[in-house]
Amino acid sequence: MPRTTGRFTKFGLKVNCLRYKNENYAERYLKGGIVTIAYNPDDVNAVWLLENGKYIRFELIEGRFHGKCLTEVPAIQDGQKQEVKDD
Repeated sequence: MPRTTGRFTKFGLKVNCLRYKNENYAERYLKGGIVTIAYNPDDVNAVWLLENGKYIRFELIEGRFHGKCLTEVPAIQDGQKQEVKDD
C-alpha cells in the first residue's frame, strides 16, 4: 500500500483531504501532529496509521465518500463547492 502523511486535528485524522476516526485516539486529535499513513487508493473507507511497527485502522468519517476511490474524491468535493456557490 502507498504511504503518505496525515495530520491529527480536532476534527479527526486528516489524510488526502478526508477525515478519519478511531475512538482510541481521541486525545491525539487534540494534541495534533503529523504521522505516517498507509492507504488503498482504490477504497477511501479506511486508512492505517503506522505506529511502533503496527497498523492501526481509522474509519472514514464523511459518508458521502464511502465506496469511492481516491481519484473520485476531488470531483465530488468540487461538485459540492459548485452547489454552494449556486445557492
